[in-house]
Amino acid sequence: MLGSRHQMSWALLCLLVLAMLWTASSLSVEPCSSPSQWEAAYAMFNPREGHEFTVNGRYSYDKDNLRKRRFEEVDDILHPDYQFLEVIELYNEEKRYVIDMRTRLCHEEPLYHPEEKDNGFFAHDVPIGARLDGVHILGAKSELKGFLNISQWSFRYPDHEFYWKGSFTLDQCIPTRSDAFNATTFGLLFEEFYDVSPGISDPNVFEPPRQCVGQHKPIYRGRRPIHT
Repeated sequence: MLGSRHQMSWALLCLLVLAMLWTASSLSVEPCSSPSQWEAAYAMFNPREGHEFTVNGRYSYDKDNLRKRRFEEVDDILHPDYQFLEVIELYNEEKRYVIDMRTRLCHEEPLYHPEEKDNGFFAHDVPIGARLDGVHILGAKSELKGFLNISQWSFRYPDHEFYWKGSFTLDQCIPTRSDAFNATTFGLLFEEFYDVSPGISDPNVFEPPRQCVGQHKPIYRGRRPIHT
């Protein structure tokens, strides 16, 4: 009787191992591209000493037309009061528009600052050649539909000064996190995305207010947060 139990235990163990091996071999994770248009709530944090700031807000992303729009609640360590900004970036026109949501003052500026010239439009995709760091579960697997399978990737850009690490859902390649490091400019930058919705609910969010065009006097109180 004891021998039969041992045989049954070994049989169950072998079946479990085979099932795990089959699952691992059937899960082929390749670099992916996120939806070309999406919106999300997001949070960003830069812990660089003397440059600390946090941002919370809404993000609209349009890779098809190379444009981005953010509503930002900025907490800059150098300034006691919050800034509420709307930032529109139009890469085809190489222009950025910044609107102070409290005063409605705004200005237009070149999209590329010297420290950003080599970056261009940062697409929230997994770069070709990125390293898969693992597949993980986000949430409670015990709950029905209460978890997501997340792939984590890392990539060092060719100039060896910009290191990126990102997380995406296995289903639909939805970005959940994007971290970057550059020793010479912004240091560390952490970004998280949540409540992501594919598509753009209102295409007009990329239209800058008329009063912004041609206005070049900066409205920032302190430093402008750098984004990916």
